[in-house]
Amino acid sequence: MRRKGIRALKMELASLEARLREAERELGNERALAWGLLNAFDDPVFIKDRSHRWVFVNDAACQLWRQPRENLIGKTDHSVFPKEQADGYWEKDDLVFETESPLLSEEDQTIAGRLHTISTRKSI
Repeated sequence: MRRKGIRALKMELASLEARLREAERELGNERALAWGLLNAFDDPVFIKDRSHRWVFVNDAACQLWRQPRENLIGKTDHSVFPKEQADGYWEKDDLVFETESPLLSEEDQTIAGRLHTISTRKSI
């Protein structure tokens, strides 16, 4: 009786593992589609995690900031912008994380040594 129980559990575990692999594959396909769509935008688009690290930047953001994607992914605003600017971006990010409400604003951003004013829309 005990062997039959263990065998049934092993079969159930194998089934669950197969379903998990399929779900991971589907998620990967959906993520690739989403990244492709976001990358097609002419406007800079980036996605940060709650630790303020960039997990996605589209081609337009890379062109604007004059940085290759591999120099940005996993980094934060403090890696690219002056401290005062990066601190301000983090304050606004934190407000959006806390309220879960979109925030439209104009922000100063230094790009290649020149100060620009950009319009931003931040959302969860």
